[in-house]
Amino acid sequence: MDPPPSRRRSVLAIAVAGHAIEWYEFAIYGIVAAYIAAAIFPTDDLTVSLLATWTAYAVAFAFRPLGGIVIAHVADRAGRGRALFLSVLLMSLATTLMAIVPGWEAAGLFAPVAFSALRALQGFAVGGEMSSAVCFTLERLPAAARPRAAGVLAAGTFAGSFVGSVVASVLVVTITDEHMASWGWRALFASAAPLGIIALVLRARALEPRSTPADPGAPVRVVFRLHRAGVARFAGVVASYNVALSCAFGGYLNEMVLAGFTRGEAVRVNTATYAVLVLAILATSGLSTALGRRTTLTLGLGAVAVGCVAQTVLVRTGSITAAMIGGIAIAVPIGILATPVYLALVDAFPREVRATAGGLGFNIAAAVGSAVPALALGLRALIGTEHGLGIILACALTTSLLIIWRAPGEGTSRA
Repeated sequence: MDPPPSRRRSVLAIAVAGHAIEWYEFAIYGIVAAYIAAAIFPTDDLTVSLLATWTAYAVAFAFRPLGGIVIAHVADRAGRGRALFLSVLLMSLATTLMAIVPGWEAAGLFAPVAFSALRALQGFAVGGEMSSAVCFTLERLPAAARPRAAGVLAAGTFAGSFVGSVVASVLVVTITDEHMASWGWRALFASAAPLGIIALVLRARALEPRSTPADPGAPVRVVFRLHRAGVARFAGVVASYNVALSCAFGGYLNEMVLAGFTRGEAVRVNTATYAVLVLAILATSGLSTALGRRTTLTLGLGAVAVGCVAQTVLVRTGSITAAMIGGIAIAVPIGILATPVYLALVDAFPREVRATAGGLGFNIAAAVGSAVPALALGLRALIGTEHGLGIILACALTTSLLIIWRAPGEGTSRA
């Protein structure tokens, strides 16, 4: 039965709430990475400090597959709403606590250990967020309405990033650099607390009554027994999406800082890139219906390759306008990819294991993507190359394209 418009809006609001907090924090982390590096991971070499900071960032994504299995188990067995509530509760708690972790000067080794542990908890919580939210939203809608809803869900995700970037931008230009280094970055993490409360209130309305599943077996066992190939294909396709996101934001921000741009300039480019990405997702959400998911994915991946080259060239000009165009050049292609990636999760797996299988595949890909800033910095430090982002992205794009065109046909949408 086709739900009324008011019910559709309620479903989207519940799903977007947690997504927005996840990416609000993502945007903040990318913008204040240099301040975190100085406070939590101080060294005499900026590249090494940034490398440590982005390694801690990657720790969260390393825990995403585990969180995906545990929280997606809740989604597939106790209900999507319960999984969404648990995810945003743990995520909000971890993000808020990151605001009060003492710095290296006050706590020594405890500082990076505690900070990394909270990042791990964030990753665990976020692990079940994407697949549970997509399942919660799209399973409640008819097939014809899913592309638009998937686009709104994806756009809402990066709207959270945009808001985080705007808030950080305002703070960066309002207070001194010394204040930003001492307490400003902490205030940004603390600002996630009221957003978390709003999300918890919304998601409390989505808690389903407890029921006994028809199949009492653990979904993860079913996935590993029957859907290993599907998970691997899904992860391979989604890897490029996640790698491109890391290149567009964390990786590009590092490149700007190392190319001599000020932190304020890097933040402005970051903010504009998020805004363009939101608009691009909404504008292109109908392409999957018009062209088919396979063709849309291929178009998006090809455009990502072009955008990455443009980004690499433009950031080295030293012009803020050119750097802004570089951000736009990578944001539009990512916008093309977002909707078919969300739709693929629903279509690739049966309902009874969808959250587990889709979450596992997406989180494996996200773990790969999260390592991009650290890998690019590592390549720069080890072999002196300035093309680390391009090398990593080329490998991911090649893998995804091979999987897309060797996979079975698109088929029909699952319920």
